[in-house]
Amino acid sequence: MTDWANSGVLLELQMWLEREGTGMSISAEVGNETFTGTVKKIVCSNGMVYAVPQENMTDGVMYQLQINAQYTIESEEF
Repeated sequence: MTDWANSGVLLELQMWLEREGTGMSISAEVGNETFTGTVKKIVCSNGMVYAVPQENMTDGVMYQLQINAQYTIESEEF
């Protein structure tokens, strides 16, 4: 796969996460309690090569994508 094709895949993933992740229901465990919430916004950036195989070229190249999520957790205690 060429560099531009890899960049395209990262861009598609970024757009999918931002579109599909917003509004998603989430849950978080704190101690013995589970709280629910909603993802308000996801912003992805800085997609780049993370690791290139050194010995075995059949191993895939690893990429990283910075993902920032804003969310709310509903609780009567907080």
